[in-house]
Amino acid sequence: TTECVSCRTQLQQLINFRTGNPTGHYKLDLENRAELAVAEMLKLLDKWEVLMDKKLDRPDISAVANRSHARNVHYQGKPVQNKLLAFADWKLPTHDKLELDYCSSFGPPNFAKALAWPAFDQLLGVAHNPLCDPAVKVQALKRQSDRFFLTSRQLRELIGIFESPVHRIELCVAFFNRIMDPENSKQYRGRLETFADLLTFSRRIGVARSFPYI
Repeated sequence: TTECVSCRTQLQQLINFRTGNPTGHYKLDLENRAELAVAEMLKLLDKWEVLMDKKLDRPDISAVANRSHARNVHYQGKPVQNKLLAFADWKLPTHDKLELDYCSSFGPPNFAKALAWPAFDQLLGVAHNPLCDPAVKVQALKRQSDRFFLTSRQLRELIGIFESPVHRIELCVAFFNRIMDPENSKQYRGRLETFADLLTFSRRIGVARSFPYI
């Protein structure tokens, strides 16, 4: 049992990673092979998204004008990216700590529909469970975030369950690309009660992406 728990702990970042919704914050120990694999997948996704952005003639709204979807990338506590070096082109080390935010540019497809209200009410009921630690609830929701879409109103109600601004920001980031009506984003952003919370949210997804019509 101890070995099982230890193994699961080592694999946690890989288990939680969702290629269908990679947007989020990452703290990776590159000496851990599972977490190194997550970093490699993020690099591959970034490379693919950069190529798709060019193909679709999307404007460059990256943090340092290199088209990368990785932001606030720090290795050994030092910035990695610059205008000439995107995260996708950076040679990934196999030791020490890597921290970054990743924000995909792909939102709901044309055929997508928001989670039906009866199903959403069930989700809220489970999330309201007072016996479960809020951090565990957030982690569980993030792990399922690639399976459904929400409206801005639904996300507002969901994050309203959580008192901590840290948890609210985490869920806003995780579901940022799963919102069917981004033009109504003020509905859930109203739950980020301070300017500092809004600034943290914008910094993680990108200031330009935080505008409702981009």
